[in-house]
Amino acid sequence: MIGCPKPVEAFGMTAKKFGDKKDVINPWGKWDPEDFEVEDFAMGTIKFEGELTVTLETAWASHIENIGGTFFMGDLAGATYEPLQIYLDRKDEMVNYEPELLTGLPSEFESFHQAIREDLPSPVPAEEVLNVAKIFDALYESAKIGRSVPIL
Repeated sequence: MIGCPKPVEAFGMTAKKFGDKKDVINPWGKWDPEDFEVEDFAMGTIKFEGELTVTLETAWASHIENIGGTFFMGDLAGATYEPLQIYLDRKDEMVNYEPELLTGLPSEFESFHQAIREDLPSPVPAEEVLNVAKIFDALYESAKIGRSVPIL
């Protein structure tokens, strides 16, 4: 949608408020709180070149059913996922529409699988994979030190 902009800075926070407690009720069943090492909440804001910002939030354990979904906001249009809606200006008015989904196109997984089977180049360039790793490293470093960090 926007290509692969270069990440420049990240701020992250993680929390473990439920997983290491003995009295937590969870529909997934019981676990051993002594061995529990996973955060139950994480959030991050990533700043990219070109005045782009992405905010991520996730929680597998919380006292709320659903805190939101996936959405994109831009100066020319916006979009939500589930339901898939596009929001933009047309002929001097703001309009919302549900685009028709194309079928028969290979998924990213199928493209990756085909690349492995047929010894083709990866459909995801190595630079993009490296950028994602740098982003997550920066988010965890930021969560550890309590301030934003540059992504080098």
